[in-house]
Amino acid sequence: MAGASIVHVPIDQWENIASKSSVMALSVQTDKAKCVSVKPLTIQGRPALVTSVTYGGLEHSEVTAYWLVAESDYDGVVPSTTAWIDEQAIKDGSRRRGDSLGMNVLWKGQQVVCQEKIHVRMVLPARFTGLDAAMRKDAELLSRGGWCILPTKTQSPAVWWLMDGHPVVEYEGRHGSRIFALYYPSGRDIGCVTFSEGGDAAKRLLPARESVGHVMRAPPAKACSVAPAAPEIQFAFSF
Repeated sequence: MAGASIVHVPIDQWENIASKSSVMALSVQTDKAKCVSVKPLTIQGRPALVTSVTYGGLEHSEVTAYWLVAESDYDGVVPSTTAWIDEQAIKDGSRRRGDSLGMNVLWKGQQVVCQEKIHVRMVLPARFTGLDAAMRKDAELLSRGGWCILPTKTQSPAVWWLMDGHPVVEYEGRHGSRIFALYYPSGRDIGCVTFSEGGDAAKRLLPARESVGHVMRAPPAKACSVAPAAPEIQFAFSF
C-alpha cells in the first residue's frame, strides 16, 4: 500500500483544518455497528476527515486526515467497517491499529468511506500583517508569559526581520541557538508560529529569499552550539 500523501496549506488554513478534528466523536463511539457523524470539512475542495493533530511549530505541526468518498467509489483495498477501533479485525490482521482506511462515517448526513490517508502540513501564510502590529502582539505575548519565556535566554528580541513580507522576530536561545517566530493574520487576531534555525521545515518553507522585498535569507542549515553569525540580509530592524 502506498504511503500517505503530503498536502501543504497556508498556516491560517491549517489552523482551521486542525480545529475540525473529529477524534472526540470517534473516541466515544458506543455502537460500533453505527457510523459516527463527523465534522463537515473540506480540504482543497474535497470532503475529508481529521483523526489526529500534532502541534510542533512550523517544522512539526501536522494533521492526519483521510479523503472521503461515496461507498460506490471506494476501492476496497481495506475491508470497510463502521468501527473506529475494530479489535477483531486488528487481531486477524485485516486492519492496522490507528489506521482508519475503510472506515464508514456520516459526513453531512451522507455515509462515506475513508479512502486515502493524507498528512496536512503548514506553509507560509497567504495573508500578511504589518511589522508594527506584529511587534505589539509579541510584546503582549511576552507580558503574559507567551511563547518566548521558556526557550529563550533573554526577554528582549534580538532583531526583527521581514521574511517574504512576513514579520519574523528572533530571540537568542539558551544554548546559543536562534529561535524565530513568524506573525500573521489569524481571524480577527494575529497568530504566531515558531521555528528553529536548523529544522527541516525552515529549509523547506522559506523559498525565494533573494527576490526584491524579501529581507531574510535562509537560517543556517544546521543548529550551532555557539551563537552563529547573523544571516545575510538585505534589511533588518533592531529595537
